[in-house]
Amino acid sequence: MLLAVFYLCAWDYHRVRSIFTKRPWDPELPVPDLKLDWLERIGFWVFAVSLLGVFGVTRSLVSTAWVPSFIIVGVVAGLLTLVRFLVTGWRLKALERAANATGQHPQGVDG
Repeated sequence: MLLAVFYLCAWDYHRVRSIFTKRPWDPELPVPDLKLDWLERIGFWVFAVSLLGVFGVTRSLVSTAWVPSFIIVGVVAGLLTLVRFLVTGWRLKALERAANATGQHPQGVDG
């Protein structure tokens, strides 16, 4: 437990550093601000609702007849969201490769 607390403090050191010193933390790299696509947002919501449905069955809030439906819908939503992530990543890498080949900055890719 003590090791876990140490790791968490080390992970968030840049946030709590102002308690110990007044010198600001120099940012090394900018963190990209990634937004979810509407398909990804829908996939996450469907997955979350189906997961809540399964947990509702364990607490007898939902009939057990719904379990296969919740599991199938949740797995399909999760897989479709994962495929969407992968396709988006492949497209961004293709844009970066094309930009490096032509020397132009692709639209929509910060860097």
